[in-house]
Amino acid sequence: MIEVGVIAGGIRPRRESDVVTRRAPDIAAHRDNATAGLVDLREHDLPHLGSPLPPSMAPSTQPKVRATEHPRLVLARVAVADVRSQVVLSPHTDFVSFRDVRPAGQQEQTVSAVLDQVVAGGGAPHGLRRP
Repeated sequence: MIEVGVIAGGIRPRRESDVVTRRAPDIAAHRDNATAGLVDLREHDLPHLGSPLPPSMAPSTQPKVRATEHPRLVLARVAVADVRSQVVLSPHTDFVSFRDVRPAGQQEQTVSAVLDQVVAGGGAPHGLRRP
């Protein structure tokens, strides 16, 4: 069984990520091949991440999607594997009053697809790890 860390990456006072990331471990709990725990970056001293806007934020029709691409490039430089699928939530269809998360039906399937890819790739680097 693989252990997955779900990262609540926002540390700003008005962040939304914690509302969403709290649900992913619940979805993983129904699986027999993975467990998930929450890693909340707000609980760590990361003052350099407290800027008003993330450095990767660029004009885009889907700015949150664009914001995930920059960390992928950074993680690739240090040989951290990522997965292709990602969950993209719309404030219009997946939230009530733009705060309370009520994901549309396909979102749980998308989270499951992400977990499937994490589990499939999770064993691949096993031979590369040092004891």
